[in-house]
Amino acid sequence: MFKITAYCDDRRLADVLHALTGIIHANPTVEPVANAQVTNGKVTAVSSGNTPQQLGDFIRKNKMTEITPKQAKDWLKNNGRSIQSGSYVLKYLVDHGVLRKTGRGTGTRYTVK
Repeated sequence: MFKITAYCDDRRLADVLHALTGIIHANPTVEPVANAQVTNGKVTAVSSGNTPQQLGDFIRKNKMTEITPKQAKDWLKNNGRSIQSGSYVLKYLVDHGVLRKTGRGTGTRYTVK
């Protein structure tokens, strides 16, 4: 008996699960993999895995000029992170020179340096 670990694209998951039906002895474990890309047939990390760095990469990749705390929390939620860490992530990016805080209260925005 062997244990098999494999990666597949989102759109191919159903095909893989249907192919395994009746062949395997237990239910397969399906886990989403964040922060990964395929390069030369190998799965590699896009960034270090640090949440603030991932948000910074997202901001640069999408060529955003500013981000609001709500947008940051939405990104955290969509990437399986706690929305409670929103203020920490934004403060980290300000402290490391990626963002500049402007405004106060509900008008708070973070502009990209």
